[in-house]
Amino acid sequence: MVTAKLLGILVVAVAGLAFYLSIYVVGSTIAMPFMTIMLFVGLALTVLLMVLIVAMTAAKNIE
Repeated sequence: MVTAKLLGILVVAVAGLAFYLSIYVVGSTIAMPFMTIMLFVGLALTVLLMVLIVAMTAAKNIE
């Protein structure tokens, strides 16, 4: 029913899928702290930009 060639193809396909998933899991685990840090850095830069815009607008209105 199942030939050796078909079984070999199935084994290679399952091994490739497992390899892909392991790379994905390991990459996500390693990248998670960096992504979290970058998220807060981006948030801080956005807040800083908003504060600078408000300060510049306030300074222009004073003059």
